[in-house]
Amino acid sequence: MSEIREITYQPLDLERYLRSFDQPFASGISGFIPETDQAAKLSISLATLRRWRRRKYGPQAVQIGRKFYYAEDATERWLGKQASEAEAERAPPRRGRPRR
Repeated sequence: MSEIREITYQPLDLERYLRSFDQPFASGISGFIPETDQAAKLSISLATLRRWRRRKYGPQAVQIGRKFYYAEDATERWLGKQASEAEAERAPPRRGRPRR
């Protein structure tokens, strides 16, 4: 007959388990982060980030295989561009005829 062994369970280290989610996902591609991390960085949903990408809005994405990645500094560049465009819109319009 077969031998019967007693099965023992190890308790789950909950703190260690929860800390594993705090670590950023390593994409394996230096200088780029996956779209899930980019959405978290912008505090938006993944669906919103994908919709922005389809509409050519938001930080510039790069497709590698089937997955999309963002340069680590893409968010800062995009936000800087948004700020400069907003500043240009706030400037009062010039009056009179344009100079030659």
